[in-house]
Amino acid sequence: MNQAPQVYQFDHVALTALLAKIEDNEHPVDEALAMGEQKHIDALYRALGGSMDAAKYLHEELLEFWYDYTIKCARTGPKTGVSSVKIQHVGMRTTKKAEDLAPARAWVAALIKVLIAIAKYGNGRSNAFQGNEAQTAM
Repeated sequence: MNQAPQVYQFDHVALTALLAKIEDNEHPVDEALAMGEQKHIDALYRALGGSMDAAKYLHEELLEFWYDYTIKCARTGPKTGVSSVKIQHVGMRTTKKAEDLAPARAWVAALIKVLIAIAKYGNGRSNAFQGNEAQTAM
């Protein structure tokens, strides 16, 4: 029996505050609550600690409908582990990326950028998120 996708709603203002902490390499405390469920908050903290598995879990859990995506990691600076992560949804011609962060942190930052866009504009392609039916504008 097929199970309907979980419906998540996010506040783009709260996610924007969370993104600022992540991009500044700070540890979000209150801002982490923007992730909603405790399992997502726990995974967020593990990913910010460097776990690529936790970043992948968040991606698959929260962007399940992005079935056709690519993630590219490339070193962008002289520091070890500094990377760029790009999340691209081919069918929607949408790209979000994060740079100059540790790999798992960059992945989470890019993912949160996608969630912010979905919260603001809707995804227009799936019922995995509630929102208006407009195409995600980037």
